[in-house]
Amino acid sequence: MSPSLKQALKRAIHLRPFGFVRGGAHLVPALRYHSLDPSGSAHSTSFEQWQGHLDYLEAQGIAVVTLSEALGRDPASGAFVAMSFDDGFCSMHERALPELARRGHRASFFVAADHLGGTACWLDGDLDALLAAGHEAVDEPIEAFLEAARPAHEFISRQVPELLARGDEACLREIHLLAAVRRLPTMDEAALRDLVAAGMEIGAHPASHGPLAGLEPAALEREITEARETLASVSGGDVRWFCHPYGPLVPETVPVLKAAGYAGAFGEGRGYVEPAVDRWFMPRIDMHRVFTRADLDLLLHPRNRALRRRAWGPPNSA
Repeated sequence: MSPSLKQALKRAIHLRPFGFVRGGAHLVPALRYHSLDPSGSAHSTSFEQWQGHLDYLEAQGIAVVTLSEALGRDPASGAFVAMSFDDGFCSMHERALPELARRGHRASFFVAADHLGGTACWLDGDLDALLAAGHEAVDEPIEAFLEAARPAHEFISRQVPELLARGDEACLREIHLLAAVRRLPTMDEAALRDLVAAGMEIGAHPASHGPLAGLEPAALEREITEARETLASVSGGDVRWFCHPYGPLVPETVPVLKAAGYAGAFGEGRGYVEPAVDRWFMPRIDMHRVFTRADLDLLLHPRNRALRRRAWGPPNSA
């Protein structure tokens, strides 16, 4: 097919690689990163790989914007992606912020208010128990290790179920890597102010980054409402978005989120943000480790939904 014919077909069916229209509906790819580090864990993207993603987006003429900008943007203004980072690791301030500012990009950063200036220690207890079980079973077949670890692993497996599903020795390495990442330092109040001053956006995780299911109303209020108030106060920014920590939507959170003044929330669903999705459990697209620059086009382009389903399962349309 000639390049001119390809372009004509693109225009005819309203396709854009990113920030595109399908069937008259505007679809927003919201990219999600966690730590920028070279460990190779399931939560990590190397700085060089992330730079490659930015290089690719720039070469395609794709704007990189915050979640607020993307969800309020006119699709006729050109192709774009929303970029976001979870968990508030210091690498976001030390490495992501200078690079984004140098390139003229903006992004959103989700932070847990209880862990400012600390470490990402909210899963340490679960990981330590799992590692202890793993050390005891290290010379046994992986099936025995998984069986011994499963009780301690019940909580964390909701976040990284692939570790249990893989059933090979690499599972042990992944768990060790994730434990190391979870002890990385997190940003302090001054770092959040730097982000806001540079045009970035702050979002809220639950204050403790703990699960929300089963909490009493007062505890939900602290995790959701007080988290927003704290982050807005220390950063000087408008905290518009919330990020659910694990698993499916907890229905009891929605009225609290609305009363707290959030504009919407993101969950564990993977897919495009489009009009059909629940504004209080919007999906994003995980960008950890496995993506080359070519993979970006394959994963996000609407002509390749079969590939995206194979990689991540069907998009969240709840």
